[in-house]
Amino acid sequence: MAVGSTTPAHGVHSEVGRLRKVLVCSPGLAHERLTPTNSDDLLFDDVMWVKAAQRDHLDFVDKLTDRGVEVVELHDLLARTMAVPGARTWLLDRTIVPNQVGLGLVEGARPPRLSPPGRRAPAPVRRGAGGVVRRRGQTLRQRGTQAPSVTS
Repeated sequence: MAVGSTTPAHGVHSEVGRLRKVLVCSPGLAHERLTPTNSDDLLFDDVMWVKAAQRDHLDFVDKLTDRGVEVVELHDLLARTMAVPGARTWLLDRTIVPNQVGLGLVEGARPPRLSPPGRRAPAPVRRGAGGVVRRRGQTLRQRGTQAPSVTS
């Protein structure tokens, strides 16, 4: 438990206890970029059928939700975090760096962080090296699952 609190600290405290909350990341662009050449380096046995993986993932999320588990989608959480100007600046300053995107792309990739939160970033920025993009399908929020609140 947290010091001075009656609620348990975040974490796994039992391997057989009830799962209450889980963070998931839907298969998407990052998985579409898997090739026979890079899949082993990225700890995948082989390339995957992304559409089938997305269907299986949604089915898994539905089953968790049906059992009362709070499911938090990483893409939704990241989008909410990026809507907080200070958090967006912090994250982009540590992500869009020459060692990751190349010296020539740093300046071109940074202007969206200065835009209002509702403005959409250019496609190359949305598709970034990590493949963090919104999928075109149904989001957890549209299905009635809420992401945790973000404070600024």
